[in-house]
Amino acid sequence: MISHCTIQAGICGFGVEAKATCDDGQHVTLTVATDCQNIRRIADALEDNMPLDAYAEIVAESSVLLPENPTPPSPCCRGCVVPMALYRCVQVAAGLALPAPVHIDLRTE
Repeated sequence: MISHCTIQAGICGFGVEAKATCDDGQHVTLTVATDCQNIRRIADALEDNMPLDAYAEIVAESSVLLPENPTPPSPCCRGCVVPMALYRCVQVAAGLALPAPVHIDLRTE
C-alpha cells in the first residue's frame, strides 16, 4: 500500500510532502520532501533505517520516528507536528491505521 501525507506545520510556514510505501504490511519505505532544514535532517537520518518496521514503531523503546529519548536530541522543535504525521503515514501504508484527515486549529481569544 502507498500512503501520501501533506503537512503544513504551522507558524514556521514550512510544508512537508511524504510518501510511505509498504508491500508486506510491515516494512515501510518513507520518502520526505521539505524545505525545512530540521525535518530534512530527520529524513536524512531515517534513510539509514529503511525500511522502517511499522510494528516496531508502535513501541516507544524501538521507534525510529518517535524515539523515547532521542540521541542526539531531535533537531526539531518538541511541539512540531511533523514527526507524528510521518508516523501516521507509515502506519497507514502498513495497514495499521485508516487514512483520515487530521486538523489542529490553534487560536487565542
